[in-house]
Amino acid sequence: MEFKDMDKSRAASPEIRPGAFDRARSAVIYSFSWRVMRRNLLIAGIVGCVLSVANQYDVIVRAPLTPSLGLKVLFNFLIPFLVSSISAAVNRRSD
Repeated sequence: MEFKDMDKSRAASPEIRPGAFDRARSAVIYSFSWRVMRRNLLIAGIVGCVLSVANQYDVIVRAPLTPSLGLKVLFNFLIPFLVSSISAAVNRRSD
């Protein structure tokens, strides 16, 4: 195998940098730490309530709770939680 052939085979397969798994594992552990989890739950609670009232108030007040409405309200809380968790993992400082 010549040097030219090795270059082509390397370009075809994505390279994983050394330590990428360790950094990802560290980010997940950090995201599930109590301090970060508490902050993310607080953010999700506040933003989820605001989104639910802004987007679903008329339906919540007038209609009974249906699975469809419950799912929409759940996503109003889940999405801010995921965004704040990912943001915390990306922007974490090494402690």
